[in-house]
Amino acid sequence: MIPELLPFAEADARLDGGLSACFQGYYETVLLFAGDVTFDGDLLPAVEAVAPGPFDLVAFAGNLTVGGAVAAYEATPGVYVGGFTRAETLEGGDAEVYLGDGAFTCFVYGHYNDGILETGRIDTPWVVNSDHDLRVTAPGATRVDNFGVDGDFHRGTITESFVPDVLDAKRGNLDLDAFLERLRAGLPVLLPGAMTAREQTLADIAVARDDHLDLTGRDLDGFPEQILAMPWLRTLVLDRTALGTLPEGIAALTALETLSVRSCRLTSLPAAVAALPALRVLRVAGNPLPALPAGLTSLVELDVSGLARPSATGDLPVFELPADLTGLRRLVADGTNLAGIPAEVRELSLRGSTWQHLRRVPPGLTGLRHLRRLDLSGNCFDALPADLPDVEELDLGNALGLLRTPLPSLAGLSRLRVLRLSGGTDHSAVPVPPHSLLRPVFAVPVATLVELSVDRWGPSDKGGRGPLTAGDLAGIGGFRALRILDLSFNELRSLPEDLFTLPLDRLDLRYNRLDAASRARVREVCPQAEL
Repeated sequence: MIPELLPFAEADARLDGGLSACFQGYYETVLLFAGDVTFDGDLLPAVEAVAPGPFDLVAFAGNLTVGGAVAAYEATPGVYVGGFTRAETLEGGDAEVYLGDGAFTCFVYGHYNDGILETGRIDTPWVVNSDHDLRVTAPGATRVDNFGVDGDFHRGTITESFVPDVLDAKRGNLDLDAFLERLRAGLPVLLPGAMTAREQTLADIAVARDDHLDLTGRDLDGFPEQILAMPWLRTLVLDRTALGTLPEGIAALTALETLSVRSCRLTSLPAAVAALPALRVLRVAGNPLPALPAGLTSLVELDVSGLARPSATGDLPVFELPADLTGLRRLVADGTNLAGIPAEVRELSLRGSTWQHLRRVPPGLTGLRHLRRLDLSGNCFDALPADLPDVEELDLGNALGLLRTPLPSLAGLSRLRVLRLSGGTDHSAVPVPPHSLLRPVFAVPVATLVELSVDRWGPSDKGGRGPLTAGDLAGIGGFRALRILDLSFNELRSLPEDLFTLPLDRLDLRYNRLDAASRARVREVCPQAEL
């Protein structure tokens, strides 16, 4: 078949927009094959032999059969196949390669660089990735991570699993040329007894006898049924596994006290979880859960962090906890917008991040009479709760940039022992707080305060704030119980006199500009100070 050399726009129109829907780079010319094509050898040498001129992309509207490799390591040409592709190998490097369904007798390989290798559903025995943007759907393939720690075999297990003939001994990964040569010869590439990550996980489960089973990050595509035959388990950790669901049969784990299923792609929890008689700790952070089952009355600790992504306006959807969490003492809800907070909570974390943060203080926070530890750091509040009389530890770090009023007086916090007031921001659109916000902190020192962080209040182009000054810290000597003080990243040139009267055990003054005399005085009052 004789190909046509076309401008990108014309070739894209002939392929019903197939090229513009895929390719991200800039391409001028396309070598278009309109029907089914067969080549005996490797793809690109065969294509170049029949091309009427230079081209940026080669596109096949129909099916493509290649006797050797479909390999694109240079930035151009890119490769597009609209039909079914058959070849010995599929290999990508700097080029963009987009294929539909296909079959590759030896392997698919992605070599790191800047390209993209994307396919539909393919049949191949091996998929090997060396830190490439590899988007391959190959249900029956054994996956090898030649760079990191994912896949059926990875950098931590390759050398102990594959025969020496296919290894790059210096790098501890597969030598793809030697690997291909052995596959072509029909010789085994794995050592006897070598197991994939999933097989190793199932083998580990089969021999597990302890009451603590931790399968964090292991290769699972569902809940291992063998676990249901372990009624002695007290702790089960399945974090960062592709479970998808939990079975109702989990009710058999009658001794289970801690269940951790963070980032497991769970969209619901079975009622059986709430019925576990010994369950005290439940961690479900990072799952797209719309709700929790009722009946979790025995819980004392719950982690529901990051259960929803922000909307287009940046607001977090409201998440409502069951009303019967009467025994809950520790609640972690970082990046989650709670509708209400159980009244008996002692420890509460509502930490924000760049992408998931609160803009308003959750309702009911000031009514928590038993609250001892509160973390509100990393959020974007315009006001702070003022009624927290029993709080002993309070973290407001990087959450002060949008405050419309000064910090509330600390005078009412008669139990406060730890206060963190980092003066930065985690959000590009949020300014850093002005130094004037600190005045109420030092105006009425809290007699019980043992640890204080006033770090990262130095110069910033977000708001034009300059260095922190000794005057901004005036009154710090009134914190007579203070033992730990962090004043790092402030660009301080001097210190208030009353600071030298404090009986400090630890003092962090890194990233300041103190003169030699001030540094010497600091060493006298706190020999362990970090300067």
